Order: sequence, then structure tokens, then C-alpha cells
Amino acid sequence: VHLLFYCKYHLKCQLTFQVKENGIYYTVSLDGQKTGFYADQRESRSLVTKISKNHRVLDLCCYSGGFALNAASGGAAAVV
Repeated sequence: VHLLFYCKYHLKCQLTFQVKENGIYYTVSLDGQKTGFYADQRESRSLVTKISKNHRVLDLCCYSGGFALNAASGGAAAVV
């Protein structure tokens, strides 16, 4: 886990960190009550990688794009 600190206009600092899962990097913000990246979905994202080859995939209601990125990584024909 890599921690990154960003300060915008010297008014507010935001803490973010990078997560690597299944070879894909995500930048996750700790600003607010939810990160948008749910660790409990790790196995589900891994499954999408395995079953998406040559399929068209719609990642509906996504925030960090975890399912879409894993579908693309798994060889999906199209990802929206």
C-alpha cells in the first residue's frame, strides 16, 4: 500500500492510497465515510476476470470501475 498526500490550494489535504489487486492498481481516497473500493468484493472481481473473455460487459453503478477493469483484464470483447 502506497500512501499519497495531496493538498489542493493549501486549503484541504486529501489522503489517498494505491491498492493493487489482480494486477490492477486503484487509487482510493480516505476523504469521506466510504472509499468506493470494497475489499469484500475481491473474489467477485476475480471471478469476473475469469468469465468475461469474449463477452460484452456492462459495469452498472460503478464508482472505482473494479468490475469493468477486471472484465477488460480478462479479455472482454467490450466493456461499458
